[in-house]
Amino acid sequence: MKLTRSGRMAALTIGVSLALTLSGCGGSSGSDDPATTNVDLGKVNKATGSPVKVGFIGDAEAGSGALGNGIGAAQASADYANEYLGGLGGNKIELVTCSTEATPATATSCAVKLAKEGVVAVTTGVTGQDHAIFEALEGTGVPFIVSLTADEAIMSSKTGFVFQNPLAIASASAALIKKAGAKTGGFIVVDAPAATGPVEALTKPLFAAQGIGFEMVPLSLQVADPTSAIQQSINNGSDAFTILGDNAFVTRAIKSLNQLGFKGPMITNISAFQKDQIDSMPNGLKGVTTMSSITRIPEREGLSEFATIMDKFGDDIDTGADSGQVAYQTFLGFVESVNLTPGAGTSAKDVVAALKNMPKAVPLRLAPGLSLNCDGKAVAVLQGVCNAKTIAATLNAEGFATTEALL
Repeated sequence: MKLTRSGRMAALTIGVSLALTLSGCGGSSGSDDPATTNVDLGKVNKATGSPVKVGFIGDAEAGSGALGNGIGAAQASADYANEYLGGLGGNKIELVTCSTEATPATATSCAVKLAKEGVVAVTTGVTGQDHAIFEALEGTGVPFIVSLTADEAIMSSKTGFVFQNPLAIASASAALIKKAGAKTGGFIVVDAPAATGPVEALTKPLFAAQGIGFEMVPLSLQVADPTSAIQQSINNGSDAFTILGDNAFVTRAIKSLNQLGFKGPMITNISAFQKDQIDSMPNGLKGVTTMSSITRIPEREGLSEFATIMDKFGDDIDTGADSGQVAYQTFLGFVESVNLTPGAGTSAKDVVAALKNMPKAVPLRLAPGLSLNCDGKAVAVLQGVCNAKTIAATLNAEGFATTEALL
């Protein structure tokens, strides 16, 4: 497979969930979070050096004031890093934040503003405006760090760093469907040419190589009840479904599948759902498989530490929400990766060099078994991707994992 084709495949596998609809996903709340907030955070290691500016851009969403839960979690993470991780290379992190307000124009303005203010990096969790941000930063030398993206330019760039594997949803879906013995995979996606065309053109051959049939199920965002379209796909032979979209879109699809009595594999990119969304599904999330970088087993390491940090340094952070979890994971992954290089972090050039020459991998918080190394070797065809695997979690009715596996 040629490099350009691989890049396009990476974009298509998550393009529906990110470029089209994920801008609304950041504010989604998880099911009731049992994590405690009394974990010992270890020895204090305060930053003592001169302040360095680091940018964080988020989409506006509910929680933690007007700027959103993700931005609030990033600020809490920066404050924690200054108190316990020695800041960035020993220097105190001064977080400069901006909200895209979910529009490309505002996202561009945010990126230009941060670059002019002299940030050494721009970070984000997941945003629907990643292309606009990255495009505005091109030529400035300022690196862009993002949890997950559908943008080939970012994934292939020398200054773009992606902390989740963008190839995972397609490859893992094919593997799980084949393992389950299913014959045809239905892809439930947003009905838009930018999504349905590339998915059918490239995912269909990928499934065919595994001996799996492919059925496209395009749904309008305005359709409140997709049951009839899903029933038609089942009639056409689909015995497994991958659902890509935001929380509301995925919830409607799973609800319809449950109402139809569907018993085959159900796979999605969403890892946290609101309690009222779970309650609306006849069987809850029982048997659903999620693909993400966040553990869904409550007692797994890291969740209580995250809750403690947000409680100590944050302002009313929703710790059950994807937006807060991913912002925390991405921001501290960035800090801990740069801090492997003594004295790095005082300039954008030094940050890029530190990330590209990491002497070892850094464990990814909230993701037992996953680690980061941005040396360009994690995914050979995409030099900006820093992690080769994803967490596949099979959920119980309440939305917590009964089993998890690295794929």
